[in-house]
Amino acid sequence: YLRATLLGQTVLGMNVHGPLLPAQREALARIETNQRHLASLVDDVLSFTGVEAGQLAVRPKVLQALETLQSLRPFVEPQAAGKGVLLRFSPVDQQLFVFADPDRVRQILVNLVTNAIKYTDAGGTVELAAVAEGDRTRFVVSDNGIGIPEESLPRVFEPFFQVDHGHTRRYPGVGLGLTFSRDLARAMGGDIQLAREKWK
Repeated sequence: YLRATLLGQTVLGMNVHGPLLPAQREALARIETNQRHLASLVDDVLSFTGVEAGQLAVRPKVLQALETLQSLRPFVEPQAAGKGVLLRFSPVDQQLFVFADPDRVRQILVNLVTNAIKYTDAGGTVELAAVAEGDRTRFVVSDNGIGIPEESLPRVFEPFFQVDHGHTRRYPGVGLGLTFSRDLARAMGGDIQLAREKWK
């Protein structure tokens, strides 16, 4: 239903039935934004329940870390540009590899990056990097956004927990993104860690 409705709105935006007035285009843009957000929430819930039930397949293989990070661009650059956030890719050694499911790694990283962009105000920066740690590879997503209070750090991976809560929340969501991403990382033999550090 969501996909069919979104497709219908896109057809209207293509002026198939004649040009739209500016006010109509603005209303159409709001509808499409809300529908994408709702579809994202539904996907989060379905993905989370799939992991919890052990029904999400993982097919690991050797991946180049640099190529993995670059593959994120089409998924995250439009959001960053639309919000006025600088997306910075740190240099990565071309000989750095990771053994993981390419689709699942991308899913985790897109989740983390979009989350960082969401909580970073216009003019801020989100940085992506990959570094070697012994025989493992660490992907790093850092930002100079609003941050997380120290007392909330132990709870951020709890299902449905949100630091920003109440009826006037600035940042929409259901609070499953980090939980789902960590469970998925652990299913591939990895993990996700969160830390407060001084921005470089």
